[in-house]
Amino acid sequence: MQQIPDWAWTLIRYVLTAIGTVAVTKGYMSADQSTALIGALVSIVSILWGVYVRYNTRQVPADSVKPGAPVVSAATGQKFLST
Repeated sequence: MQQIPDWAWTLIRYVLTAIGTVAVTKGYMSADQSTALIGALVSIVSILWGVYVRYNTRQVPADSVKPGAPVVSAATGQKFLST
């Protein structure tokens, strides 16, 4: 499972900012409330995506990985070569 790319997060923030701007302009909420709500929504989506990725990652026994094979850490997503 891949991480959500940076451009997608940027797009999500811009869309939420646009929606927040409309809500502030119409008087539904203040600018401070809009900023807090957007931050909360981005945080919640990040947490849910992390749980989804973690849940759908199966663990491979360490002895089944060939030495020198590329490995991706399930915890951090960092790529390295196995030893």
